[in-house]
This record gives sequence, structure tokens and C-alpha cells, in this order.
Amino acid sequence: EAYQVLSNPRRRQHYDLSLRGEAPPEEISPARADRRPQRLNAEEIHDMLGTDQPAYSGGNLRTIREFLSLDLKDVAEEIKLRRGILQAIEEENVAALPALVYLKGFVKAYAKCLGLDPERVVADYLEGIARQGYSMS
Repeated sequence: EAYQVLSNPRRRQHYDLSLRGEAPPEEISPARADRRPQRLNAEEIHDMLGTDQPAYSGGNLRTIREFLSLDLKDVAEEIKLRRGILQAIEEENVAALPALVYLKGFVKAYAKCLGLDPERVVADYLEGIARQGYSMS
């Protein structure tokens, strides 16, 4: 967490201001770890997706991100990933997705950013895109 704060100039500025007891400017606040839950609980996920046992698809990840009021650009910047790849993940655009080894890491980082169980999200997501023809080899 310290690395993420100190390596991101906007988050670092927010941190420095908080040490001095100053309020950060509004522009610094979009994708803040302190604005979203560390881990979403089952009730919150149920409210967002309308189901107790959701399958984490790209569309469901987008729904959760939007529910948390996180902009795709800010999430991409926070997890150090191109916005186009996050869009491909959310849209389940099989043709634009990277190789499996990279995809697993990207989906895991995205899940962590959203406060979800990364292992469960990766498993559900890969199962879903495999049905759409994504090559798992």
C-alpha cells in the first residue's frame, strides 16, 4: 500500500497534505483506496448485482466499478494498466485480451482495486471468457 501511495504523484500529494493537516484539492480524490471498502461484503455485492452468488464477468466488474464511483481512467492509472486493456476486460472482448498469463494478473489487480476476492474473480472471469472462445493455452 505504501508503494502505491508513494509511487503515484497524485496519491503522494494527498498523503503529504494529510500529514500537514490540510484538505486535498478535489482533483486528487477519484480512485482512492480510502474511498472504497477494503473488501466488499456479500450484501453489498448482492445489492449491486442482484444475486447472492455472482459470477464475475466483465460486465459485473464494470457494474461494481461504477457503483463505487470509480472512473476507468483512474483505475487504470492506479493499477498501472492501459485503459484499453481494462475496457477489453470489462467488454470481454476476446480478440483484444492479452495472453492468459498476463490476463490473470490484470484481472487479479483489477479485482483487488475493486475490493473483491481476487482468486474468485479470476476463476469466474476465465471460465466465462473460455465459453466465448478465449484460448486457455
